[in-house]
Amino acid sequence: MDIFRGTFLLWRTPRLWGLALAPLLAAMVVYTLLGIGGGAVMIPLLKEWTADMGIPWLATVGFVVVWVFLFPFLFTLIGGAFAGVIFEPLSRAVEKTMRGDLPPTPETPLSPGAAFGDTMARLALSATLALLAFGFGFIAGVIPAIIAASILTLLDYSAPVYARRGKMLGAQWRDLIGSPDFDTATFALASGFVSLLPVIGVLMLPGMVAGATLLTLRREGRDDANR
Repeated sequence: MDIFRGTFLLWRTPRLWGLALAPLLAAMVVYTLLGIGGGAVMIPLLKEWTADMGIPWLATVGFVVVWVFLFPFLFTLIGGAFAGVIFEPLSRAVEKTMRGDLPPTPETPLSPGAAFGDTMARLALSATLALLAFGFGFIAGVIPAIIAASILTLLDYSAPVYARRGKMLGAQWRDLIGSPDFDTATFALASGFVSLLPVIGVLMLPGMVAGATLLTLRREGRDDANR
């Protein structure tokens, strides 16, 4: 499974550690601030609500439950759209490592305007999937959230490779979602599930980006062989 292949590749390649550490620290800061900000907003509301019920201690329990189940999903929605930017150097280095002495793949990087439009499209997709996940969550529990996170992590963590090829979200969607295979589906489900685990989902970010890069490179090789 590529999520593990990417993680093991990082562990055994010390020259990739520096490229993984700085973005990971940035992600941890955002994750922490999101938790603190959410607590500052939600705890007073929960205290007021539970005080009226005569059980004020329930506010703390309620916040812990929300933090465990909701904040990782919010981080995936917000941070995923920018993961491709901050982890691009790591994805590039992983591709170079895997290609070895082979000539580099021709690149057609996105223009600043196209990159901005692509980020906005990813945020719009995140918002749409969030609404669907919350709506259907009342019926199917956490399953819609896992499906939404799976789609987002697949697209966001493989975005650096596609951006280097000049491909935006639409082309990426047609390649990965429109033409999935077993490896793609298992990576999506695994990364979607892991991303919803508190703290662990953040710590696994470099490995998931590396894994998405490996997955995309293998799909490209498979496509080339079929031409």
